[in-house]
Amino acid sequence: MPPDPTTPPGRRPGPLRRSAFWALLLVLLLAPNVWRWRLAPQDSQAAFGLLTGLLCVLAVSWLWRGSRHGLALLLSPLVLAAAVDLVHLLDYGAHLGPGGLAVILDTHPSEAREYLTLASRSALPVAGLYLTGMALLLWLADSGRLHRPRRLRRAAPLLLAALLVDYAAKGASRYSFPLSLARAGSEYIGQTHRLAALQRRAAHVHFDARKAAPADNEVYVLVLGESLRRDHMSLYGYPRPTTPRLAAQDHLLAFRDVTAGATQTRNALKMILSPATPRDLGAFYTRGNLVQLAREAGFDVVWLSNQGQYGKHDTEVTKIATDADARHFTNTDWDTTSLDGRLLPLFRTALRERRRPLLVVVHLLGSHAAYQRRFPPERARFSRRPRPTPVDYYDDSVRYTDWVLDRLLAAWRAERPHGCLVFTADHAEYLADDGPGYGHGFPQPHRQELEVPLLVTCSTAWRTRHPQLWQTMRRNAGRPVSNGDLFYGMATLMGIDFPGQRPARDPFSPRYQPPRRLVAG
Repeated sequence: MPPDPTTPPGRRPGPLRRSAFWALLLVLLLAPNVWRWRLAPQDSQAAFGLLTGLLCVLAVSWLWRGSRHGLALLLSPLVLAAAVDLVHLLDYGAHLGPGGLAVILDTHPSEAREYLTLASRSALPVAGLYLTGMALLLWLADSGRLHRPRRLRRAAPLLLAALLVDYAAKGASRYSFPLSLARAGSEYIGQTHRLAALQRRAAHVHFDARKAAPADNEVYVLVLGESLRRDHMSLYGYPRPTTPRLAAQDHLLAFRDVTAGATQTRNALKMILSPATPRDLGAFYTRGNLVQLAREAGFDVVWLSNQGQYGKHDTEVTKIATDADARHFTNTDWDTTSLDGRLLPLFRTALRERRRPLLVVVHLLGSHAAYQRRFPPERARFSRRPRPTPVDYYDDSVRYTDWVLDRLLAAWRAERPHGCLVFTADHAEYLADDGPGYGHGFPQPHRQELEVPLLVTCSTAWRTRHPQLWQTMRRNAGRPVSNGDLFYGMATLMGIDFPGQRPARDPFSPRYQPPRRLVAG
């Protein structure tokens, strides 16, 4: 490339310095895409994402008519964003999404700083490297005006237009930096507006609830699994030992015939945590939720989640979480490698610091695809063979959930509580049982997407105080049950009376009437 004619002769950079400038700029901006491709070299979307990121940077630089120094300053916010995105990739295995932006933008500055430094394994070294890189980039830059050949200036708008078309078509550019940041930002803005609307809609909901016959040391726990089907749990007869720890628990009721109300988390949790039904999902918005009910009855409520605070379909779940007295999200998105074991220290802290009757809701990432990300490599058992199948990875994720639940039970029992721990999954998972495909939320639901576990255990103090209710629960464990009725069941366990209680929808009541097998989308 010839020297810039507008650069004074004494300040013209040499070819090596110019090449170093462009190479460093590309390295700083494309490092997130390179790392994502390294994580999944077989993923064509990751490879094309690296290419689209490169084309995006080239198009911007071809359009720029100022100096290299000005270009470096113009792109410095994007370089800093690349550093944050790289940290997220190193820690979570995915590009920064709306959940990550929520952690940074919606929390107190000290909490955001903790996320970016203390809670991150990579933030400090990446920040050091990028700040050094930025300083070096500015030193390599010059103030002479860049002159691009006309063919490059004409090609740049065409490149950008092609990238925008690919972005609109949900192609690789949508999932590669820097356009992935635009996607995350737009989803984050949309989700925050939707959440604000939900909060305004439910601001005046009241249950007229009261606590019946309070007891000492009341602690109730509701654990929500993810994409877990009961026929892959050895507790329910699966031949592989996927749940050996749960099988060894005393006084654990395993309900045998439980159906989820929906095949997607958003609608499933609406029904589990509110009076909503498949026929009336709107009740979630007008009649309140379990967290509001418990607080009105005098409980403190803590929400612990290893799922994202914001995501494509998470706004309603986030709405319920925001109603809690305290909430902690250890993850930013379901598409990450965050492990459910990260919730255990927070759970122990919530138990230790309780002051009043307590309800803790624990929302796991469980067995959501990609299954191989849901357990630590050292806990792999079925997927250790040379050519593991998706089912092998899935079963290892179930086995890891078994370990997490065992640790939650141990911590809860160590407090000698008066209360119960309930576990169910939002929905189950289709594992290519009758044809191709893995996952949930299919237009025509498969039976395998709906058959979920429901486990209940209550402390000795609680069973002593409520012997008839415990016997009723044992009888109902063999009846068909919908976990979408747990809103009423949890109220019964917690001793909450309110005018809207419906025994016919309470799976722990002798008057329970199993619903028809209706399914919401």
